[in-house]
Amino acid sequence: MREKRLIYRIFLALGLSFAILSALLSVVLVFSLNASTGALEREREKQIEKSVAEAVKELASSGEPFTRQSLNITLRGFRDSLLFLFVFDNRRDLIYSFIKWDFLPPEARTLLRGRIGDPNFPQGMGGMMKSPPINMDDFLDIPKPVPVMKSGTVVAYISVKTLPVSDSREWAAFLSRLVPILIAGVFLSLLVAGIVLFFVTSDIARVTELLADGLDRIGRGQRNVSFPFVGISELAIISRSASKLQEQLLQEERLRIQWAQDIAHDLRTPITALRSQLELLEEGIVSAEPARIEKLLAELGRLEELVSALSILTRLESPETLITTEPVDIKRILEQTAIRFAEAKDRPLKIETEQCAEGSFVLADPSLLIRLLENLLDNAYKHAKGDGPVIASLKSPLSGKDFPPELLRNIKTERSLRNAQTAFPYAGQKKEPHNEQNDTRKYILLVISNPGKIEKSDLPYIFERLYRGEKSRGSRGSGLGLSIAKAITEKFSGTIRAENSQDRVNISLVFPLAEKE
Repeated sequence: MREKRLIYRIFLALGLSFAILSALLSVVLVFSLNASTGALEREREKQIEKSVAEAVKELASSGEPFTRQSLNITLRGFRDSLLFLFVFDNRRDLIYSFIKWDFLPPEARTLLRGRIGDPNFPQGMGGMMKSPPINMDDFLDIPKPVPVMKSGTVVAYISVKTLPVSDSREWAAFLSRLVPILIAGVFLSLLVAGIVLFFVTSDIARVTELLADGLDRIGRGQRNVSFPFVGISELAIISRSASKLQEQLLQEERLRIQWAQDIAHDLRTPITALRSQLELLEEGIVSAEPARIEKLLAELGRLEELVSALSILTRLESPETLITTEPVDIKRILEQTAIRFAEAKDRPLKIETEQCAEGSFVLADPSLLIRLLENLLDNAYKHAKGDGPVIASLKSPLSGKDFPPELLRNIKTERSLRNAQTAFPYAGQKKEPHNEQNDTRKYILLVISNPGKIEKSDLPYIFERLYRGEKSRGSRGSGLGLSIAKAITEKFSGTIRAENSQDRVNISLVFPLAEKE
């Protein structure tokens, strides 16, 4: 199917709209003219009938008898406006008639003669008035004779029927002036509308063409596309959204390239070490001592850890992954996890759970929750600098007003946990979309804190895959711990963020508080 440009579609739509509007206005104009001419004909007929009656009355006052000749002279000035005129004496005998026979088809003339009952009706009256025939009903609708009074006495009767306005000279003169004006007005309106439409639509078309071209260039892989400033709100939204899309795509592509490079580097290091050691063993240059075997196993463990972390993160970030959640006591899980870390680490770990006054249940998968806490605590120990313990604190219940709005924006509502299957309600949860003003839910806050500081430039990226915040690659670990923590948190309908607070780094997690099963 051939594509059409926007400006053509706008012109076509507005042209059709103008045509429909013109047709409607024409119909209204025709009906208005018909109604007006009908009223005009009735008023005109009354005035002519009154004038004919006055003329007949003056003839009676003059003492001259009513004859065809005297009436013909008296009434000749009305002939141009009359279709027919009958004058009867006071005994209702016809004494004068005027009919424009040329307006009547031949078959209608016989009917009219039969209607007036005079087979010898004079036929010469008005014979010179040439005009196309009128509808027969106009002729046969003979008005009832009206009496002409003089000093309270009936001197005659008259029956008057005027020509339709459409056949009058006045109407012809009116149309001769109206039609050219209407035609000129229509063409002038079309011209003005076309000029205005061209200037309006050309700007819209120019902007839409720039937007379409920019989006097409983004689709072809360009990432330096500039979008125009637009004064039309809908197009401005598209322009801003396209710019944001370009920035996000650029950032994603950079992260993907960096991720691929980091994966290649992190895989290459242990593989290279293993290969070199195995080649030395094969050539007999070195012996299979226990210390050497232990080193090889450590490299294998590092490789296995990276592959396992990548597998977990890919599974968590997949939209098809479904998890089953249940109310889990995060306080109990945290205390059990902390015991294992405190025994294995040389830095003290402080647990603060005194402010969990009304329970600490969250909707979660127990094994994933343990993995989440282990990742966060392991990250805190690895990056702790200076003196001071690692602190894990829990606070509940908290309301939505206790947090900045942006921290709760990703919190999901009841039964809308992303990719989760659960039938347990949140404590105090209403079945309505999240809104900062009417949020009645209860929340629990988990903060993992360690001494140290994250560079301001690194804060937006610490939850990205393989991001370590270090230019050198000397640090060990997969670089996926916080990425996995973020993915698990979002699976539990929570939100996570990192911030510096004085001389400490705080990783804050917020979950909707759940009711115990």
